[in-house]
Amino acid sequence: DIEQGLLHTKSLSHRGPDHVGSWFDKEEGIFLGHTRLSIIDLSSDSHQPFYNENSHLVFNGEIYNYRDLRKSLIAKGLSFRTEGDTEVLSNYLKEYLGKKLEELDGMFAFAIYENKSLILATDLFGEKPLYWVQNEKGFYFSSEPAPLVSLLKLKINLKEDLLREFNTLGYLLGGKTFYKGLVSCEPSSILKVKQNEKVKKSIYWKKPEFLEEKG
Repeated sequence: DIEQGLLHTKSLSHRGPDHVGSWFDKEEGIFLGHTRLSIIDLSSDSHQPFYNENSHLVFNGEIYNYRDLRKSLIAKGLSFRTEGDTEVLSNYLKEYLGKKLEELDGMFAFAIYENKSLILATDLFGEKPLYWVQNEKGFYFSSEPAPLVSLLKLKINLKEDLLREFNTLGYLLGGKTFYKGLVSCEPSSILKVKQNEKVKKSIYWKKPEFLEEKG
């Protein structure tokens, strides 16, 4: 529902007051919404959802090494129409088919849709949040819980073990949240979503283990 999508996208305007954008494909049953805080490329060419040869990208965060990545992609023959990190990320994902994410130096959460497939990912240390729900009606995601709680009428889940964990650590482990059905992406997460299939979850990078030598 495009009206519901726009309504809940606008509810994120406090996260990005400079532009509200959306893309909707009724036949494929997908809606992407984005609110932008313009930092690197201030032009409208970097508005999102960002279109790039049949792919659509929504991206929250910043890629610190985007200039180096841009140079390497130009060396491979790719061209650019903007000066920002959004197009660099879009071209990088298309060039490497969603792989080599560990080479992205930055804080980010993104979703890219192409060929009836949706790929979502978070940065190495989970600085930028990403929440999702999958139910009988479809797959939903957001950079914060509020739009999903409102749209899907999610019920709060105050189990004793969750409260104990939160009071001890200050956060919940393993993607848990205080809402039934709502999942928080862990650091270095990648999700692959296709219509009528369960979400495929994986971790693309793990912190190296440091072993002390004996003696």
